[in-house]
Amino acid sequence: MKVITCAMQKGGVGKSAISMAVAVEIAKKHKTVLIDADPQGNSTNAMLENVNFELADVLQGKCSVHEATEKTAVENLFMIPTKSLSPELRTYRQTQAVREPFIFCDLKEALEKQGFEYCMIDTCPAFDVFEENILQATDEVLPVIFLELFSLDGYTIFQNLLNDFKKRKRTQNPVLKTVVLNNYDSRKAISSQIRQQFIDSGSNFHLVQSDQSFQRSINARIPVQYLPGTKKETLEAISEIAREVE
Repeated sequence: MKVITCAMQKGGVGKSAISMAVAVEIAKKHKTVLIDADPQGNSTNAMLENVNFELADVLQGKCSVHEATEKTAVENLFMIPTKSLSPELRTYRQTQAVREPFIFCDLKEALEKQGFEYCMIDTCPAFDVFEENILQATDEVLPVIFLELFSLDGYTIFQNLLNDFKKRKRTQNPVLKTVVLNNYDSRKAISSQIRQQFIDSGSNFHLVQSDQSFQRSINARIPVQYLPGTKKETLEAISEIAREVE
């Protein structure tokens, strides 16, 4: 099973929207599970109406991985949810995560036994011990950048944090092959400027157009791929990102 983690230490960049959209796309061909590892529970709110167990219950040994895995309305797509503003996950991050560096590796193994081929993890805006535990089990990391002033600086900070993690852990994983440049608007000079900065830096990237469909899809609890009015460019970008990480 391949684990892809959508990450960035800055909030409000669209990680949840990209995580959900890419997971839905991959599920068209593979049995896929989306893990909501953000205490805000945004992915869960958008994908599920009712939650029995959540990720924190699995991490704290209150239920099995199988018991926490929920079927979504999307064929072939499952989810390990996190309840909105989960105090349990926040508590786990603060008190237990430092003692269990390989817990997501164990979770990965359990999901593989359930026959999952791909796992997408939606993370919170941080790069702490908890996120490092997730990265221990991650094959590929997918950073999401919101196009605004100093976007390249934020990405550079993320790269440095990731390289430091890999050096300290003496590991080659996760690989970073591409970055998602979110909210691209060719009419805005800042978007074109940042796009050129990434070209000059030699980074591989995918542009995701500015599209209100992402927010509308979350509000409607409908994947952006199935929401009427979603831009053709948005659908093409999501499809390209999914092919890149598969």
